[in-house]
Amino acid sequence: MRRAIGLSIALIVLSNGITAFIYLSGVDRQLVYFLWTVVVLAIVSWWARHSVRLGCAELGLCGRQWKRSAVIGALVGCLLAIPSVVFLAFPFLLAEPARYREIQDLGLLGLLWRLGAELTIATALTEEILFRGILQALYRRSLSTTNTLIATNVVFALWHVAANALTLQQNMVALPLIPGAVAQAIGYLGSLIAVGLGGMILSILRERTNHLAGSVVAHWVSVAAITILVYFR
Repeated sequence: MRRAIGLSIALIVLSNGITAFIYLSGVDRQLVYFLWTVVVLAIVSWWARHSVRLGCAELGLCGRQWKRSAVIGALVGCLLAIPSVVFLAFPFLLAEPARYREIQDLGLLGLLWRLGAELTIATALTEEILFRGILQALYRRSLSTTNTLIATNVVFALWHVAANALTLQQNMVALPLIPGAVAQAIGYLGSLIAVGLGGMILSILRERTNHLAGSVVAHWVSVAAITILVYFR
């Protein structure tokens, strides 16, 4: 359990720290984000394999069921994308249409890089191996399945604290009869809860299909759909 908690703290600090660094320093986000996630994935994977002795099966990377898992993941990814797509198309809780300059300011090559390299490797593959693979396996050694899924995805939501704050900074939440600052805080909390619930679905998918392929594919499909919609709005 101590290793699971230690890794949880490290992931939360690293993610929010690097996000804050990129924002405050003004460095090229695409390059730095990709490089740091690959480095973190490599280090944590080595630690999990050689220090914690997590096996292939525990990580959800063994077995012939990967094809079935991936197909189910594609379907789940489409379903996960629907609420966000509807919200972006009809932003009834925002004062104006949703904005995300990080995507909207990309050129076509930048979009292809984001979908093909960054989203595939630095987001879907990295986050699923770290959370639904390594962290979930570590918590599973000490907790029940339900508590394992909860613990894993509380950490997953906290991994996104800074990123969600920067995204919401570009959009003003508007709720009837509620002051702007309070509405913004409610919107921010809601965004973290949504991330945690989405992560919970990915964790259940990993458990039910007994392979990580499904959660990787579902993660990519859902975020790719949102990215494309935001870009072409």
